[in-house]
Amino acid sequence: MKQHIKKIQFLVIALFTIMLSSCSDDLYHQGSKPVTKNKTVSIEEFKRNTGLHNFSKTFKIPKDNTIAYRNADGSYELSDFDINFDYIKQVVVENKISYTFNIVPKIVTSKSIFNLVVYNHDGNWETSIIELIPTDENFDKLLAGIDNEFEGSIRQVYASRVQQDCNIIAYNVVRCIDPNSVKCRIECDKCADCLKLIFFAVCNGNDIVQPLYVLPGSSGGGSIGSGSGLSDPSGYIFDPNMYELGSKKYQQAKNAAEFWHGLSVSQQQWATENESNKETYRDIIAYINRPENINNTVVRNFGREILVQMLLNPELKLDINASAKSPAFVDMSSIDASTPEGAKFNLVYEELMKSPKFKELFIDLFQNNDRFNVKFKIGAVPNGANGNTDTDLENPTLNLITISPQYLLSKNKMEIAKTIIHECIHAYLNVKLCDAGQGMSISNLNNMDFYNVVNQQYNGFNGGQNQHNFIYNYMIPTMVTILSEVKDSLVTPADNATMLGLSMHIPHNNSPATPFVWNDYYHNLSLNGLQNCNFFQNEIGIFDNQGNVISIINQTLMQSYNQYNYYGHLYLH
Repeated sequence: MKQHIKKIQFLVIALFTIMLSSCSDDLYHQGSKPVTKNKTVSIEEFKRNTGLHNFSKTFKIPKDNTIAYRNADGSYELSDFDINFDYIKQVVVENKISYTFNIVPKIVTSKSIFNLVVYNHDGNWETSIIELIPTDENFDKLLAGIDNEFEGSIRQVYASRVQQDCNIIAYNVVRCIDPNSVKCRIECDKCADCLKLIFFAVCNGNDIVQPLYVLPGSSGGGSIGSGSGLSDPSGYIFDPNMYELGSKKYQQAKNAAEFWHGLSVSQQQWATENESNKETYRDIIAYINRPENINNTVVRNFGREILVQMLLNPELKLDINASAKSPAFVDMSSIDASTPEGAKFNLVYEELMKSPKFKELFIDLFQNNDRFNVKFKIGAVPNGANGNTDTDLENPTLNLITISPQYLLSKNKMEIAKTIIHECIHAYLNVKLCDAGQGMSISNLNNMDFYNVVNQQYNGFNGGQNQHNFIYNYMIPTMVTILSEVKDSLVTPADNATMLGLSMHIPHNNSPATPFVWNDYYHNLSLNGLQNCNFFQNEIGIFDNQGNVISIINQTLMQSYNQYNYYGHLYLH
């Protein structure tokens, strides 16, 4: 909707500064200056004081109002507003009481700030809407937290009671950042806060009313600014005067506003396109506004990249919380938690996300943790396999990991965790193979880059088992660490006791008994799924298609592999 800028119809009458001799918020009468008292009140207190018990959280400008600005087609450019009940300012000036609410247009077309003022005139509660239009420079300063005073222009866009007189009053509490500054010594007497009374004349209303925001000392020449004209769907409204500077709410509102205004127009359009996108955007804001993430540039960049990936790949619905604790941007939208297999998958994945090493799955080997996109799905897997990873070679950021429902229902949680890790490695290798020239080196292979490793030693990953050969040689230690980190949450105390009570017989069935060792279990479990690759067959042995041993290269390794996987599958749940 196009915003029409009308001529500002107000006149500055006077500007007075009242210096306080103490840090009290109370004002004193000096000469002809009005006595002002102000406080914040709850919506319940507002209703009790005014008798407006049915006061709504929305406000709609009446169609017959003569002040409200119209578009060329006769429609109202500002009509419906949402009212914020969280912060209500009550101001008493010479026994005249007014209440001010922050309101937000349902269709935002500018960077303007709006206040709804409710005031009493001759026993009737009247309403007025004040619009503050910050200059571009002031808007940027407010956004960055450099300043908390408004500069720009104001206008009254609605009044329930029309008069020709002009009189409006405003005040501002200014927090002194440096108590020893000249400003604080002169204006605030070294107090943390100082109070300014500023008088304005705005036509079409003769009662003293109190805008929530600070008004300028002159008419300025405010501009509406460019921007996308889209409303921030996070629900946060950034107004430095609504919150105590430095407070949690102030920091969250500021953080959300900076994130929103750092997005491109296309990204903002995506975030407001539909309710699903809005919900995802609110999840992103909730994540970057966690206490540990406030003002963290890395976290904000992570949230922005989530949004970028979903814009580039519309079929994705990334889960920010899962992605933040995974080695990839993760889409869980296809997992049906109401099914037994879906519930079991989610349970295992929740515990994997608690593993620090899982998030940094590729750091040890590649010194790199570039993120890629993974969508998890439960469904049929070709050739009866437990899991499978498909990568779109034209767009290698898209990876689909499918886990068999029969596998999820028949295997224990440690086996499922291993399979999820295994498939994530496949997805990463697929992506890097498509863009191997990024120059990552593998430090324990003479710093040979990934591209040369794959092509010289793994035949360009051509052939079904070459990625398994790579996993066998390089990824097992990392898999062992992850499994060790999640074991206590995936293995019950009873199952743990059962496993520790086992006697292992290695290298032969009649060998002396030795204790069960969890680390040996993690290692052999990680090897499960790699038994058809060349390195497994050359170093341990060969199985037929039914899982029977047909050739043994190393009896100790083969016996260890068979016993640990057999007992794990038998006794763990």
